[in-house]
Amino acid sequence: TNIINLTRYYEENRFDEPTEKKVRFVFSGGVGSFAHEYGHFLDYFFGARVEANPKVYALSDGRSTDPRRITYDAAKMPMRYWMEEILEKAYWDKSKTADSSYVRRIRKAIPKQYLDYFLRRNEIFARLFEQYVGYKLQEMKIQNIFLTKTKYHAIQYMTPTELKTVVPLFDKLLLQMRKHF
Repeated sequence: TNIINLTRYYEENRFDEPTEKKVRFVFSGGVGSFAHEYGHFLDYFFGARVEANPKVYALSDGRSTDPRRITYDAAKMPMRYWMEEILEKAYWDKSKTADSSYVRRIRKAIPKQYLDYFLRRNEIFARLFEQYVGYKLQEMKIQNIFLTKTKYHAIQYMTPTELKTVVPLFDKLLLQMRKHF
């Protein structure tokens, strides 16, 4: 518990030719996934230790696939509040009565047996955090494939236009988190 494991990689038999472990790690494993995994860390650390809620361990509500907004008081639980703001943009269209175009793309593209995983609140948050980090790095003209390198098909990420709607919300969430470091 409470660790980030970046050592995963495809087994040797997944490649056409025998490949060294370090090469498999770079091309199929943890390289590029640190921002995603760090997003999970932030979600669970702050949810358990800073804005603890006995009913909801993670800020995102963890593995839940329930897209309904959980209401938090912004003054009392600001990180949970901003997390919900981010997830609301991810799950709902502007009317807040139908799936967002992002969720519709995921539902259309992902086979039913994997859909639950890709619609989990904690996975949506981690993928968006990964995109957010990439966006901020790009703004600074920095490329860092250790932090973020697209691992999934583009359908499983927000479009650049959609991402711009959550960037200010992530900025606000991270400002709250920084108060504790």
